[in-house]
Amino acid sequence: MIKKNNTSKVSLFIALNNALIEAMRKNAPPMFPTIQKNYKTFKNALGMEFVLIPKGEFMMGAKADELGSLQNEKPQHKIKINQEFYIGKYEVTQKQWKAVMGNNPSAYNKCGEDCPVDSTSWNDAQKFIKKLNEKNGGYNYRLPSEAEWEYAAKAMTETRFYWGNDEEEKTWQFFAHSNDISTVKVGSYLPNAFGLYDMSGNVWELCEDIWHTNYAKSSDSSSPNLQGSPTERIMKGGSLSQYHEELRPARRGKVDPNSVLNNIGLRIVATTKNK
Repeated sequence: MIKKNNTSKVSLFIALNNALIEAMRKNAPPMFPTIQKNYKTFKNALGMEFVLIPKGEFMMGAKADELGSLQNEKPQHKIKINQEFYIGKYEVTQKQWKAVMGNNPSAYNKCGEDCPVDSTSWNDAQKFIKKLNEKNGGYNYRLPSEAEWEYAAKAMTETRFYWGNDEEEKTWQFFAHSNDISTVKVGSYLPNAFGLYDMSGNVWELCEDIWHTNYAKSSDSSSPNLQGSPTERIMKGGSLSQYHEELRPARRGKVDPNSVLNNIGLRIVATTKNK
């Protein structure tokens, strides 16, 4: 929860943030040569933007010697993405959540309607998706599987972060928001090579999968893991509360589906009705 004595800090942070981000952009390192320019995108009636992620293969999880890695991120293994899919260009915002659900549960509501919705449980996320699907906009919406999320986040890179190995911690602040004061407007930082924003930091992003402790028995499928206790679901990407090494795409978190925490939100996948 946000402490009352932190209110002035939050207000000051929000007031200074735009100028800070602009200064960071001016000093940002060169962008990826592989930034996608021609993949399809679409925007639904709520203004939610989606980017088409191509089929492919990638190594999921952390390398054996990856700095800051945990045992539950190993062993690294090959995953096949057999179908292209759309994923949100940004995290679901407070404005979009309110348009569907009629309320704004966010603890960081002073950040503004274009900031990510937070304080959403996994079960609440399912209710949001159900209502979104009832609008019948021509797409099926759902949470991403852990494999889909990590594939989209890594964006064909094989480094520790999608912006490089960054062992000296000199580059991450151009791509990921982490300061433990407030969330920020989605898209404030630089995107990954698929053109997706905030895949690290800002808020944890919920996945469909049930938590499992390691990848030793994993298949090469990108489908969500639904084996095990449904009392623990997976979340990815880290948040404003995470340290640098915890912002790696291989990083995994778990949460009770009823838990409401102020550093958890969501990003959703869209597929056409015939897929």
